[in-house]
Amino acid sequence: MIGDGCWEWQGAKERHGYGHMNQRGRMIKTHKLSYQLFVGPIQSGKEICHSCDNPPCVRPSHLFQ
Repeated sequence: MIGDGCWEWQGAKERHGYGHMNQRGRMIKTHKLSYQLFVGPIQSGKEICHSCDNPPCVRPSHLFQ
């Protein structure tokens, strides 16, 4: 059965556990990229948070502004 568990980033992680990768010469956090790809743009001045409180999670349904 497929549940609603976290999709944990398996690549590089920074010291607080957030996944990150290089995009066009800039380091970006993978949860923010996931949000932008699957949900939409991030509003100016807003942060992307995890409802699961799991920093490496990139599951779009766990992310909110």
